[in-house]
Amino acid sequence: MNRRARPQPVAGTFVIDTGTASLVPDRDGRSGWTIYVNGMESSHVDLDDPTRVDFEYLRWMADAIDVLADEGEPLRVVHLGGGGCTLPRYVAATRPTSRQLVVELDSAVLELAKQSFGLRSTGLLRLRVGDARTELAAQPPAGADVVVRDAFAGSEVPEHLHTVEFTELAARALRPAGVYLANVADTPRLELARREAAGLLAVFAHVALVAEPAQIGGRRYGNVVLAGSQEPLMVSAWSRRLASGAVRARLLDTGEVRAFAAGRRPYRDEPGPAPSTGQGEEPVAVPGMPADAPPERIRWRVENRPWQDLDGARLRRAQEAELLERYDGEPEPGPTPGADDIAVFVVAFHPGSGEAVACGGLRRLDADCGEVKRMYVVPAHRGSGVATAVLRALEHAAREHAWRQLVLETGAPQPESLRFYAREGFRRIHPYGAYHGPTSVCFGKELD
Repeated sequence: MNRRARPQPVAGTFVIDTGTASLVPDRDGRSGWTIYVNGMESSHVDLDDPTRVDFEYLRWMADAIDVLADEGEPLRVVHLGGGGCTLPRYVAATRPTSRQLVVELDSAVLELAKQSFGLRSTGLLRLRVGDARTELAAQPPAGADVVVRDAFAGSEVPEHLHTVEFTELAARALRPAGVYLANVADTPRLELARREAAGLLAVFAHVALVAEPAQIGGRRYGNVVLAGSQEPLMVSAWSRRLASGAVRARLLDTGEVRAFAAGRRPYRDEPGPAPSTGQGEEPVAVPGMPADAPPERIRWRVENRPWQDLDGARLRRAQEAELLERYDGEPEPGPTPGADDIAVFVVAFHPGSGEAVACGGLRRLDADCGEVKRMYVVPAHRGSGVATAVLRALEHAAREHAWRQLVLETGAPQPESLRFYAREGFRRIHPYGAYHGPTSVCFGKELD
C-alpha cells in the first residue's frame, strides 16, 4: 500500500452506486476518517497508522490473522467487501509482502477509498469491482490463507453470501490450515449468527465464534465474528489477544459453537439464480437456446413477443410506475424505446400459473452493440431466477444478431439491479448517450 503522496480526504457526502457515502473526520485531532454508506458506519481508517483498528469486530479479525502465522510471515488474503480497506491496510502493514485481493461490489465506494486513502492496485494488493460470490468462485483451489467476508447490503449480509454453498466456495479457496472469517451483524436473539454457525459447522471441522459477552447473553445488538478451518484453530492464542483488547470479547470453541447453533438449520441456496456455478439446476426452457445454455433451477417459459403484446405492455407500465416513484418523478433519460427501435422483446411466464411475470428487450445501437431495455420482474417473483432467465434469452438473441457487446443504464435508486448486473458479469462503463445524470450507472458486457 505504498502511497505516492499523503492523501487529502475531503469531508462530504458522495453519490455511489447503491446510494450515498459520507466521509467524516475524527474529532480527536488524529488522522482518522469514517465512511458511512447509506447512513451506516462502514469503515474507519487512520491515514497515519494502518495498525489502528477501531471497529471491535475488525480488531477481532486482525487478532485471528495475527495468530495464524509467525510475525511478519506473508499470507494470501481474499477480502470480500472492501469499504475503506481497513483490514487490507492492517495486513499490509504487519505482513508487508502479503498478497491480497479486495472485492467490492460498489465501484464508487472503492473509487472513494482510492482517492481519499491513497489506495491503488499493485502487485501485492489487487482492488477489484465485482460480486463477492462470483469472484470467490473464480479463485484457485487451496490458494488462500484467509478469506474474509465483510459484505453488507444495508445492515444485512446478502442472502447469496451466507449459505452453505457459499461457505463451501470459501473452503475450496482455502489451504488446509486456512481460515474463513465472517462478520455477522445481529440482534440480541442471534438467530442469524446461529444459522450461519450451523452452516460453518456443516463445512468446516473446526469453528469458533467471537462476540461481546452481553451479546452472547442476548442483551444487545452487535457484531459476531465466525471462524472456520479444516485444521484446529489457534483458540488459546486468539483468546489471549482478545483478552488484551479495549472491549471485552468472549470466544466460543467448536463444542460451544455446536451448542450455540443446536437445532438451527443452516442457510441454503434457494431456487433462483445461483451466483456461483449453478451446478445441478434444471435448464431454462427458452425457445431456440442451445442445450448447453447456462442452467437455472426453475423451468421458466420465455417467449419472443411483439412490442405491442398486451402482457408486455402491462409489465412495462408497472415498471414505469415503480421507476417514477424511485426517482421522485424524474423522467427516464434518453429516447423512449418503442416498436420502431426494439429489435427483440421477450416475456417470461410462470411455469405453473402461466402468469406473465417478467420482460426485457434489446435496442440496436450499432452493428456490434445492443442495449438492454425494459428489464422488469414483478415484485412477487424477484429473487426467483426469472430475471436471469430473461437476461440469458436476451444474450442469446444478441449473439444471433452478431452483436459483440451489450450495454445498459440503471441507477443508484435501484441497488438490487446494480447487484444483479454485477453478478451476471456486467462491468461498470463510462456513461454513454444521454446517461450522464448524477444517478445514472452504466454497465457493459462482452459477449463470447
